Amino acid sequence: MMKLPGLLGRLLRRPLDQILIGAFVLVALLPLAVLGLRLYHAAWDDAWREVYEKHRLLAMNLASPLQLYVKDHQTMLAMLANRLAGHGRGHEVVDLLSDSNTILPDFRNLSLVSASGDLIYSTALAAIAPGQRRLFADEACFRYSLERGRPKLSAMKYSPLDDQPTLLMSQPVRAPDGQVQAVLLAELNVDYIEQLRRNIHFGERGHSAIVDQTGHVIAHPNPEWRREIHDLSHLSVVQKMMAGETGVTEFYSPFVKQDMVAGFTAVPGIGWGVMVPQPKAEVARQVHALLTSHLAWVGVALLLAIAVAVFLARWISRPLVRLAGAAEEMTRNRFRGQLPSPGRNVPREIGQLDDALHNLISGLLISRHRLEQLNAELQDKVDEATARLRETNEQLEAALRRADEFIGFARHDLRKPLVVIRDIVDTLYDTLQITGKPPADLPELLELIRRSDDYMQNIVNDFLGEIVLHEDSLTCHPEPLDLNLLIRFIVTSNQAYAGRKQITLETDLDPHLPEIRADDTRITQVLSNLIDNAIKFSPPGTGVQIHTRQEGQGIRCEIRDEGPGLTEADLGKVFTPHSRLSNRPTGGEPSTGLGLAICRRIIELHGGEIGVSNNPGQGCTFWFRLPLRQRKAEREKT
Repeated sequence: MMKLPGLLGRLLRRPLDQILIGAFVLVALLPLAVLGLRLYHAAWDDAWREVYEKHRLLAMNLASPLQLYVKDHQTMLAMLANRLAGHGRGHEVVDLLSDSNTILPDFRNLSLVSASGDLIYSTALAAIAPGQRRLFADEACFRYSLERGRPKLSAMKYSPLDDQPTLLMSQPVRAPDGQVQAVLLAELNVDYIEQLRRNIHFGERGHSAIVDQTGHVIAHPNPEWRREIHDLSHLSVVQKMMAGETGVTEFYSPFVKQDMVAGFTAVPGIGWGVMVPQPKAEVARQVHALLTSHLAWVGVALLLAIAVAVFLARWISRPLVRLAGAAEEMTRNRFRGQLPSPGRNVPREIGQLDDALHNLISGLLISRHRLEQLNAELQDKVDEATARLRETNEQLEAALRRADEFIGFARHDLRKPLVVIRDIVDTLYDTLQITGKPPADLPELLELIRRSDDYMQNIVNDFLGEIVLHEDSLTCHPEPLDLNLLIRFIVTSNQAYAGRKQITLETDLDPHLPEIRADDTRITQVLSNLIDNAIKFSPPGTGVQIHTRQEGQGIRCEIRDEGPGLTEADLGKVFTPHSRLSNRPTGGEPSTGLGLAICRRIIELHGGEIGVSNNPGQGCTFWFRLPLRQRKAEREKT
């Protein structure tokens, strides 16, 4: 049976009555949840639609008075500029500006600036000090009206006269010939704009705000922001107003520190923006109040569904629980006893299940007796077959181990003499091709081939006798042996291999080294393996040195290379059969992991020692020591 993972599997393993109750409740809850979700979205849509219309209309209603306010004052300033064009004498200009500032209180002050940028008169100054004549010379509004001959409304800025937040309006004053002879500047009173703003708000914490064409505050419920002309151009709603858009949007208010819903619009003709934000939480409370009543009815319907579910679940599950309990009891009593009747007022399927269980138990009792007889007979046969199989398996495992080890040794020890013979054949062939004559050292080369052949025959004889892997049966035939002569022979046979890898073979042999008694073939194996490994793991351009010397009652041979050396972990397992070291052959040569294990067994069989150490600079040194005379125990073992 497929096993269901995680939470679903645990739920389906609950008692039947709990599953049925959960299913009934889920069936009742799903449509209620869908209905509640639709009501929630409908309530939000209605609230959003209401907010959209009211906020947008409020913003648009505030934009119209602002537009009229600015346009009216621009018109009045133009009329005043026309009157100034007909008065050339100084006291008439002063009287006209003073009277106009009194009649037009929404202008904080009026100033007349000559075309050269000098302040002619300002209603805010009783007298013009020398340092105040050029107050407006660099004003953008003044430069604009002077150069283009058109009126201009500035963004919010600090007044050059009293450093108060203000809006500066400019109007060119033309001479009879139409040339601009002066510019009339007026600072617009923003207090009236703030009064308009205060009358527009929506909700408990809703408010309105007015920004200029650059996104700076003109009117706002935060007086500090008004005084510092706070920049709100980073808000998305302000950016939309500056782009001339009208609508409703959401944004986070740094003033209220809440998410807001805002109707906004741009004031036509002057580029200002008007927005009427309200905290989104207030809209959410309206929606939640509507949903609370709906959820109350959903809860009543859910309780009714649970009551019906409990009744149906118990009516279905109780007879099944009784049948399951009785069946479990009969199983513990080895099918002795009777199943109880589920009753008359049960679903038809449960009655059919009761009949089927009675028939099944009767058949099981008959089958059990026959099965016990068959099991007893089968167990005897299984025990007998298992014993025979175990014995055969042990024999097979032993044979496989011997075969695997035989193949491993053969791959390792037969490869080197074959390579030597191939190198000699290649040398003979190349010499005959070039000179047409055999080389002068032909006898020595043939002797190398003969000794390599003897070496392989001895190894094969050992392999066929299955003695390599059994230390007690591995035999040696000691005879007088010149170790230096044997080393020269092996170095010569490896010259071609080393030359291909650009590795130099060097010898430092003690000329007074005494003869020893050792098996020529076995020591050849050791030297061939150690020199072959030194070449195999050395990089091109390096050297391999072979040293011999007498050391007490024995002789010592060292093979040094300039390779990467051995790690601490490799030093501990280098002589273990089939060990894999961290270093790899530099020429991609194969490696079985058996050569050094063979070397250790042969040296120990001769009563000697073998080891390895890292060189201080680079590479490592493999060494072995053989006694001049074998001890009696070694001789008997040999």
